[in-house]
Amino acid sequence: MRPGLGPEVGWSYGAQRTRGTRRQGREAGGVHRVRRSLAVQEGFEWKPLILVGLARTHLGLGDGETALKTAREAVNVTRRSQGKFAEFIVRLCVAHVLLSTRGLVARGEIESALQTAAETMAEMGARGFEPDVLIERARLARLLGDEGRYRGELSEAHRLLTEMGATWRAAELERELRLFSEKR
Repeated sequence: MRPGLGPEVGWSYGAQRTRGTRRQGREAGGVHRVRRSLAVQEGFEWKPLILVGLARTHLGLGDGETALKTAREAVNVTRRSQGKFAEFIVRLCVAHVLLSTRGLVARGEIESALQTAAETMAEMGARGFEPDVLIERARLARLLGDEGRYRGELSEAHRLLTEMGATWRAAELERELRLFSEKR
């Protein structure tokens, strides 16, 4: 079992991507489809986002090492493209993959990726992505054994998602919070 939250509460940058990534993670052809997207890309600016999809697909298929390698490749591509949105998505993906594969061994790198993602989000004024950062911070807090921070970060993400009208994601967090409370 992966450290932290289960995949049902994992990172996404929108409902379509989350559902698509989960579906791809379960299908044997998921990697092939994402690789094909990478091959037919028309603009360099999309490459980091396609690599993020590929990394998440590998993670969903249980290939953590390839997922991490692909997420780090996305970081290198993003450095060259200098797109803020891509930087945010890529850093959040790196944190998610590290939390899912390395756990506390990669704490410094996870914290750095989350910090960069939060700073980039603030620079863009993209508060709609704040729940994604909070969810990954909650996963890290859970691994650290900080139950108060875990519950606080997840509760704040739930509140924001509810306010935004992202009801299906808010419901996922509500279930996770309820399960956490029942275990205590």
